[in-house]
Amino acid sequence: MKWEREQHLLLILMIKSKEIWLVDDDFIFCRVIEKTILKIHITNKVVQFQSPEQAFDELEKRLSDESELPEIIFLDINMPGMDGWQFLESVSEMNDRIKNEIQIFISSSSVYSEDIDQAKTYPFIVEYLIKPISKEKIIQILET
Repeated sequence: MKWEREQHLLLILMIKSKEIWLVDDDFIFCRVIEKTILKIHITNKVVQFQSPEQAFDELEKRLSDESELPEIIFLDINMPGMDGWQFLESVSEMNDRIKNEIQIFISSSSVYSEDIDQAKTYPFIVEYLIKPISKEKIIQILET
């Protein structure tokens, strides 16, 4: 029992260094997810982007100066301007470092099978999550 507790504390310390990005134009969704993440003390590094363009620009910047990349991105697919699909296409053309180091989760209110099937065409997508996303699901994602 003591060993399990020590392992859990070690896991929390390792996870604390993670940076999580929320790429979504739904301010309320972002705030709820951010508060959930912060409340469970998985990390204190949650960055919100209101558009995929902003997130993509930041990824390019971090790649060029070899900065640390986020470990997890929650990405909405339906947004004005560059949408989530265009973001994924752009990421597909980038450095393999992104696809190897970042876990991308689609977080969408779309239940259309076409969207779910399209997400499966990107091998670096971990999972397609349908909003709302439960606290339990967030914990499960962040602990694995």
